[in-house]
Amino acid sequence: MPSYLRQQKFPFGSLRKDPHWSTQGLVLYSQLKPAGQVIDETANKRHGVLSGAVWKGAGLTFANVTDSVDLGNTQLGITERFSFVLDGFLISTFTAGAFIFSRHQFVRPWLFILADTNRARFRLATSGDDVSLFLPNDSFQTGTKCHVVITWDQVTCRIYIDGIEEASQAPASPGTLSWQTEQIRIGQEDTGQDGWQGSLEGFSIYKRSLLPSEVFGLSSNPTLPLQQGVGWMGKAPAVAPTGIPILRRRRECA
Repeated sequence: MPSYLRQQKFPFGSLRKDPHWSTQGLVLYSQLKPAGQVIDETANKRHGVLSGAVWKGAGLTFANVTDSVDLGNTQLGITERFSFVLDGFLISTFTAGAFIFSRHQFVRPWLFILADTNRARFRLATSGDDVSLFLPNDSFQTGTKCHVVITWDQVTCRIYIDGIEEASQAPASPGTLSWQTEQIRIGQEDTGQDGWQGSLEGFSIYKRSLLPSEVFGLSSNPTLPLQQGVGWMGKAPAVAPTGIPILRRRRECA
């Protein structure tokens, strides 16, 4: 994404009103602009409560394992498909078992945690077979920002990093989602520990599974839901633009 766009923070409430794929099914969106709490700019207004995490630079810093953002008992109408988007995700200290993003409190139907060897794991409980999806070893580089998207389409779970699909899993007999509300927390788990240490510049949730072209579009332009009349920047390419080797690992492009 162009640096001038990443540095720009759009005014609260500026979520685009014109029909566009970037807002279709969008049920929670926060660009993590400094405020007294984490602001959800969708009509749902599911704002988050800060605990320890502090505003720094372009987003929030989670310096301690007890730092978190609690979005409470959030009813977002997710019953079948979803996409979770983490923008500007950075790990400062890698600790296996640290919670990144989860539905917390007692039973956890989904969670995204750090695993061993600089990778992460996403677990999803369904009424049938569950998902337990690991990213490849060294998927994350300590101190390097990336864009992470997790999608579920009722058949296959996929994890993308910087617009590239890095892992997928299709359970043999997947079932329906096993939660009624989304008690969402970024950072520590409900026992007050095991949070990941790093920073985050924004996050969003869709109640649909984003297409690969949409994931690629958001990875290069994560503020699309806030932009109107931006021409080519408002479109997710069906394929990688000419000359960009989309299949090449992001670290090789650094």
